[in-house]
Amino acid sequence: MIMSSKARKRVKTTATVSKTSGHKTLRDSQKKQSQAAKFEGTREPDVERAVAAAVKTNSMESGIYLNNVVSAGLPVALALANKPIIDMMITHAVLPRKTWDHAKKSSNRTLSPQNSERLVRTLRMVEKAKDTFGDENALAWIERPTSVFEGKAPIEMLTNESGSRAVELFLDRTMHGFNA
Repeated sequence: MIMSSKARKRVKTTATVSKTSGHKTLRDSQKKQSQAAKFEGTREPDVERAVAAAVKTNSMESGIYLNNVVSAGLPVALALANKPIIDMMITHAVLPRKTWDHAKKSSNRTLSPQNSERLVRTLRMVEKAKDTFGDENALAWIERPTSVFEGKAPIEMLTNESGSRAVELFLDRTMHGFNA
């Protein structure tokens, strides 16, 4: 595994000493080393294209890649490329504003894995809404409160996996002509 000295330095600082046993635990260190090596030298536009492709497809390979990228944290630049979606997420409290501001100012300029997952979840639902309602109506639909979701807008349901699944089921049923 070839890594830059900067990546090795980050990895070394993440090793922790267990208080109970007194020996180093390397699980976190090895995980970060693996992630750093995998994405070392990867330019953000490449990650952006790969994430966009993974969001639009359901292949196992794209899902595995997306899992690895999300676990490492999505680059802020990728989120900025989807600024209207980020603004919508902040407006509807899917992504807290303070968290977003902190990510933009952080030294590694990445979202946390949890917020990366929220962004990917939202991007996936926007794509599904575009497939169902068309490009011009998708964003309006996702922000409009509806009785199907007990008066909440679909985007407000995307804060967790259960809500996301409900939106996905609704879109699937609508796309296939079933009454939701």
